[in-house]
Amino acid sequence: MSQAEPLFIFEGGKYRPTIWARGPWDPSTLHGGAPAALLAHALDTERRDPALWITRLTIDLMRPIRTAAAFTMRTQIVREGKRILLADAMLFDDDKLVARASGLMLKRSESALPPMPATRLMPSWEQLAPYPMGIGAEPQLFHRATEFRPVPKTHSEQPLAVWIHIPFLLLPDRPLSRIEYAAAISDYVNAIGGMANPTRGGFINADITLNLHREPEEEWLCIESIARPDHAGIATSTVLLHDIAGPLGSISACVLANGIPKGLGSTTGLAR
Repeated sequence: MSQAEPLFIFEGGKYRPTIWARGPWDPSTLHGGAPAALLAHALDTERRDPALWITRLTIDLMRPIRTAAAFTMRTQIVREGKRILLADAMLFDDDKLVARASGLMLKRSESALPPMPATRLMPSWEQLAPYPMGIGAEPQLFHRATEFRPVPKTHSEQPLAVWIHIPFLLLPDRPLSRIEYAAAISDYVNAIGGMANPTRGGFINADITLNLHREPEEEWLCIESIARPDHAGIATSTVLLHDIAGPLGSISACVLANGIPKGLGSTTGLAR
């Protein structure tokens, strides 16, 4: 990938996904990170006050989202006050609702207490080795274009932490904003939880909840898996989100046991 590619094209009042938005489970459906970024974009357009920040973004991935679709978006304000804004966004494939999001925006204050110092700083990604996602796999997929750099463990009980960078634009000549970028990466809550617990089999997530108390300082973000309990085919995956300045939030997801289809690993890079 020699230059940043867009995830969507906007034409005729609809969003059409590009080849780079495709996901690992089925080449005809999108990676969750692509619609997550698009929903974050729609919610952010409702943010009239620049002091507001999307503190909580909850996304329901209700159906497989087709690569061949042309999407429309609807938004609505649920509650607006002096220091709070709650908005919803809904993504439609024709007249079928395929994903929705709720964004809670809170107003930042210049008179607030000074920020607490970071309790833990992750080693910088710059000196870490990349983690290849499959050999000989189809390269034009969302996760194949993503760069992963795991943080080496110093002891066996240390949680798995992985620096992640995605090279995409939202639209041609339209870079991802900070919240859109964090939303796009947030879908990796499931993948990193699975990497931290490789003996527990494959899972697919039905939702994403991203909590951020501040904006990311740069594009490289680190996901640290802290919990992945499961029972009877249902798991909850929880990670902390870091940037180079320290923790900035958390991500969680509800996931279902889901076997990787036969032969899929050789084309997507999931099988190693």
